[in-house]
Amino acid sequence: MKPNRTISVGRILIVLMLTLVAATSCSDEEECCTYQEVNGELMEFVNEKGTLRYDSDEGKWKFVRSAESKIFWLGDCEGVDITIANWDSSFGEYKAGCIVSGTFRQVGLLPYPSERPGTGIHYFEMNIRSISHLNPEN
Repeated sequence: MKPNRTISVGRILIVLMLTLVAATSCSDEEECCTYQEVNGELMEFVNEKGTLRYDSDEGKWKFVRSAESKIFWLGDCEGVDITIANWDSSFGEYKAGCIVSGTFRQVGLLPYPSERPGTGIHYFEMNIRSISHLNPEN
């Protein structure tokens, strides 16, 4: 006589979830998770609104676009990382809000996995030619 074995529904669900995760994860060889260098065209921009912040992990200053961004708005699902290439300590007084003009180019792309909407995180370098306070009373 065979012993009666019952498998719980919970165990079946756990095995199915682990199988699904293993089947959809990116491997190191896949293009979906690898940073790609981009040699983007140098372009000019004017009157882009945003804030400035220091990224302590990278040791670099970043421009954070506003919701009104014209140049760096690539879509709802796109990530944007903008490094200020010509940082000057005098820019610090504009951290809370600024309007900048200058040049930019795309330098990289970190693609999202295929199951995630959007292309990925787009990396840019920005050179500020002019900067002013977002609110003139500042």
